[in-house]
Amino acid sequence: MPSAYASNQCIVAPKRIYACDNLIYTSIKKQKENQLVCLCKTDKESILTLLSKDDIATQRIIIRKFLSKHQLSSDELKNILTQIN
Repeated sequence: MPSAYASNQCIVAPKRIYACDNLIYTSIKKQKENQLVCLCKTDKESILTLLSKDDIATQRIIIRKFLSKHQLSSDELKNILTQIN
């Protein structure tokens, strides 16, 4: 049975201002159990772009804070994003 998502917030792009109108729910395997994750579908491309621009120091800081906030590794987040069509 999936556990509740560790953070009570859904994954949204750091620059999102307004509430997401298209949430997608999926699960990932974390520490030998499934964990429910929600993601703002319209932020998929923005988050992927953020993850790919780690050559700039300020971007790396934003990425680290983002991943820490959602208690995810970069690979886990990429896995979640690939599950979303």
